[in-house]
Amino acid sequence: MRLGLGIDTGGTYTDSVILDLDTKEIISRSKALTTYDDLLKGIVDSIDGLRSHENIQLVSLSTTLATNSVVEGKGCRVGLLTIGKRIVPDLDVSSIGFVDGEFDMRGNIITELDEMSATNRLTDMKGKVDSIAICGYLSVRYPEHENRLKGLASEILDVPVVCAHDLTSKLGFKERLNTAVMNASLIPGIIGLISSVKDALVEFDIDAPLMIVKGDGSVMSSDVAMERPIDTIMSGPASSLTGAMNVPGVTDAMVIDIGGTTTDIGMIQNGFVHTLDEGASICGHRTRVHAADICTYGLGGDTGMELVDKRIVFSGRRSIPYCVASSRWPSIHDRIMERRMVSIDDCIFFIHSNGKGPLSLNELKGEMGLSDASLGAMESSGSLIRISLTPTDILAAEGRYDWYDSTASTVMVELIASFNSMTADELIHLAKGSVKGRLLQCIYDYIYRSDDEPMEVFGRVGQAERYKKADITTIIGVGAPSGSWLPDVADAIGYDLIIPDDFDVRNAVGAICSRVTEYVEIIIRAAPNDFSPDPQCRVYASDDSFYFNGKDEAMEFAKSEGIRIATQKAKASGANEIEIMMKIEEHNIDDKFHGKCLFRGADIIVKAFGDPSFGSK
Repeated sequence: MRLGLGIDTGGTYTDSVILDLDTKEIISRSKALTTYDDLLKGIVDSIDGLRSHENIQLVSLSTTLATNSVVEGKGCRVGLLTIGKRIVPDLDVSSIGFVDGEFDMRGNIITELDEMSATNRLTDMKGKVDSIAICGYLSVRYPEHENRLKGLASEILDVPVVCAHDLTSKLGFKERLNTAVMNASLIPGIIGLISSVKDALVEFDIDAPLMIVKGDGSVMSSDVAMERPIDTIMSGPASSLTGAMNVPGVTDAMVIDIGGTTTDIGMIQNGFVHTLDEGASICGHRTRVHAADICTYGLGGDTGMELVDKRIVFSGRRSIPYCVASSRWPSIHDRIMERRMVSIDDCIFFIHSNGKGPLSLNELKGEMGLSDASLGAMESSGSLIRISLTPTDILAAEGRYDWYDSTASTVMVELIASFNSMTADELIHLAKGSVKGRLLQCIYDYIYRSDDEPMEVFGRVGQAERYKKADITTIIGVGAPSGSWLPDVADAIGYDLIIPDDFDVRNAVGAICSRVTEYVEIIIRAAPNDFSPDPQCRVYASDDSFYFNGKDEAMEFAKSEGIRIATQKAKASGANEIEIMMKIEEHNIDDKFHGKCLFRGADIIVKAFGDPSFGSK
């Protein structure tokens, strides 16, 4: 029996499963609270809850670290060198240097690389940066200058160095600049996490290769992840898609993952994760690396809810549910059970990052003299964590969720309802309708990529037809709250709904079921002035370009070189028994005068994939 350990660090829980890799049967499963200040603690607690740690031959981790670091602006100090263009990135850097050096579109040197200037700038960065990003104009075609500066930076500074052309083959200097900076900012953090996880595996006597889930749902070795942490952005949501792919008999579906903090929506089509070449969008910045087509929405089981003028307003922030808080802090339990609240403000509590609390909103304002604006800023920074009404409390009050102290949720729903001249049943009905409406809005936004429609549209007659424009009308629900919220949602829009076994740990299942997949793009361009039937061509492959006297010769070389590079990358990422798929898109123009079709170039995409190599146990 070959066993694998899958780990998913979600916004609220860290899930672990031990899976029979041949039958896909879950042998053991465990949940632990995710510890934001130290992700490793939640991982260790989750692994510790498994029945056994013996005979594990493969470990795979999906992590929120990279995504959260970008969202929260918690990357390391980055030094940036740009070559040929004086353009600054949209992301913050600690130090920047502009270096002369430029190619034209045909690869001819316009300006020699100014290595002396680069040396001076790198020397100035000593002790001020934790990583270096290098981005040159046209480097995706002519990476020589980037590679030379990488060697120089490695000699002068003892920090990781990232070249933009190694991350993306897409044109667009500003976009590649942001991608390089983003990747460089994540390297020390991902190195620290992976090192800690490896130490934890040693503690549990688990001697197996460690894989990391990428944003497209595939996996890579931990060594490659430490060089390309940007690939791990959206790692967690992508795991839900690969977990859903293991549902028998389903090849096309919308996958909705409702977690504690967010709802993630993606697609599987023809049995594969639907992906985007331009990558995920995080805080308005495209990663420009291959990733699953996923949209993330600020609605989860632990999303804060407020009752304003008898309408539910979602805060978009994570709150601690009353049932969880009552189990964790005796003072909260006593207050709730004794119904000490005299106003709605007494129903909101806060925990300070220094350990102070829980304090009610009124107590916090009085004790610390904080304004509403200051409270909001402290919540955004993580200094204050709110305890308030959440969808989890609504389910607990209705009797559909019995983890932790569900009685506390029931009492608080009754109190909040009474402060708003409502019954508890009325509040539960209102809250459930609001969650359902918000989920419908998320689905509509995912299908049409527009949230211009007002919420009220979802109450209209015939609304189901609005969702039939999508080719896929099956929903697979994963994540702990999905079984409670999605049946009404699917019924409202006429979708079939599948809630698979172990739906609440499907992300961890997806992590350990994923395959290694690597992509390589080889570009062929005909000589600009050669319009013959068999033109001279230039092939752009990896770090070099090659000239050929004819189309056929260029095409054969490009295909073989693409296979070679893709296979090499897949092996480095830990693949075994590699398979190859190839897509060729030719660019031709019609010569109507001579009645000919003229070849002007081709884009060749090679996909190399295979199962991860297992340990020796």
